Amino acid sequence: DKGKMADKTFISYEPPFANDPEHYRQLYVDQTKERARRLEDPNRFQPISKREDRSDLPAAGNIWKSKGKYVSLYRGFDVCKCPEDFVLYHQLFWYLKPATVIELGTNTGGMAVWISDTLKLLDISCQVYSMDIDPTLLSPIVKKLKPDNVTFLEGDSHAIEKTFTSEFVGKLPHPWVVIEDAHANMYGVLEHFHLYLKEGDYLVVEDTDPTTAAEVGMGGVNKQAYTTM
Repeated sequence: DKGKMADKTFISYEPPFANDPEHYRQLYVDQTKERARRLEDPNRFQPISKREDRSDLPAAGNIWKSKGKYVSLYRGFDVCKCPEDFVLYHQLFWYLKPATVIELGTNTGGMAVWISDTLKLLDISCQVYSMDIDPTLLSPIVKKLKPDNVTFLEGDSHAIEKTFTSEFVGKLPHPWVVIEDAHANMYGVLEHFHLYLKEGDYLVVEDTDPTTAAEVGMGGVNKQAYTTM
């Protein structure tokens, strides 16, 4: 019914006209203030113990989103990321200005190249270290386009201390962004980097939804199920 639609949509919502520059000037001022307020909010960071084990995103939406992320490309190679991932990492890099990024789970190497390109776009000097147990997965395009600030390492998350030795990580400048995207020896990896992370560093654990991976055909090596931690 067009009348009901008008009542619910057009009458109750009165958007500003596009030719009202004063509105958009004020909107920009308000958005800037709100951004600053959120960044300075003392409750912005919450201890893990106070975080709820839930998501505001519906499971079905996450599944459909993930079906798209596994076919996404960047400069011709796989990156396996959703639009939200790109936005969040971009914002994180801009605010943090990391000096070191560590990625566990190189796969084709596409994400490492995207990280490097994004850091350069933001004029951030940073070294990127990406580790995988199988270096043959590296895309030929990635090998050809590999930026100078990206180092690909062969290593096993089950022996993380052999690749990221205390001597090696002790020389890496902070702040760090550590990305766990290999889904192997999670506790061991977190405990290892906990020894070296400093206040202000970020540790990102990807793909924590226990249902999505199986639904989109990415349930893990040899079809192993996710384990609740």
